Amino acid sequence: MLNTKKGSIPLIKIAIIISATCAIYASYLSNPHFYYLLKPLTTVLILSQFFTGRLPFSEDIKKQRHRIIAGLVFCLIGDIFLLDYTFFAYGLGAFLIAHIIFAFVFSKLAGTKQYWLALISLGAISLVYYWAIFDNLGNLRLPVAVYLCCIVVMAWQSLRVCFHRRDAWGLMLAFATICFLVSDSTIAANEFIAPFMASNIIILGLYWISISIIALLFSNGIE
Repeated sequence: MLNTKKGSIPLIKIAIIISATCAIYASYLSNPHFYYLLKPLTTVLILSQFFTGRLPFSEDIKKQRHRIIAGLVFCLIGDIFLLDYTFFAYGLGAFLIAHIIFAFVFSKLAGTKQYWLALISLGAISLVYYWAIFDNLGNLRLPVAVYLCCIVVMAWQSLRVCFHRRDAWGLMLAFATICFLVSDSTIAANEFIAPFMASNIIILGLYWISISIIALLFSNGIE
């Protein structure tokens, strides 16, 4: 049963901000145990918004809630795998499934116009980026290429939604997916080009902003 109490949603948002901030701080500590707890906890808190908010107003958005929840669950699974670099490929696979789900959902809300220029632009940028990290990928070259294609398609579909709706809802969705793209690009730069100190702030901050917005758009009746 949905909790519709007015005070419940702000409290969850505060909990998300605190958990995310503490997780980012813990990621820089020599003792990683708090990070191992707080990283998945933050995503769980974001997911919990689906059980505390009111239903979306539009039937087409409401119908996609269960798919968005499934996508975010795969994000959570990816979070857990990526706690240990040994399971990097498994984490990549979990996020790959999440992006396929998100791309499918967004395509259902995007109208009929394809906006090929947006896809070509995203693809060109991603191809240049892939070329920059190619030599350091090793046996991850094919998985990373497939992943990159999927996240580009997901971002393209969100831009189609934005251009189709031409409202704040669509703009927020496009912004969320661009945040996801930048977060994943920073992971690639940190892992396969050169690690840098502020990487976790960018990676985790933009990732949680992204999925928080997605959860908000499909859970709390914002139109």
